[in-house]
Amino acid sequence: MRIYLNSDLAEAKNIDVVYKIVEFDGTVRSQKTVKSLLDPERSVEVLVLTADEIEKDGPADEAFLEVILMEEGKLLASDHCFFVDPKDLKLTDVNLSTQIQQKKGKVEVTLSADKLAKNIYMSVKDCDSQFSDN
Repeated sequence: MRIYLNSDLAEAKNIDVVYKIVEFDGTVRSQKTVKSLLDPERSVEVLVLTADEIEKDGPADEAFLEVILMEEGKLLASDHCFFVDPKDLKLTDVNLSTQIQQKKGKVEVTLSADKLAKNIYMSVKDCDSQFSDN
């Protein structure tokens, strides 16, 4: 697996790139931070993981890769990817809880899970709504 950084920013930035291999229950198998230049002029390869590295502490079908971009301690972006096809993931049942409250004329919905809850979909009947993953 190879991870590249691409940027649509006008200027280059020095950033920290945090990589975590995380099990579905939240256990971090391994973590590494590297410094990199986020350059709008070019794509930069920042990580190469072999199958042996991915499976060093457990099977690939029970974990995912989380990549976090930080600038001076501030979150710029994050994303995750899986090591196997979705049909091959060893997902377990999740305990999902919800909290709904009114805040400043808006409704805030908070979802919490005891482990990875892959591909949650929310909708509100007869309501034009927007949700974020924050």
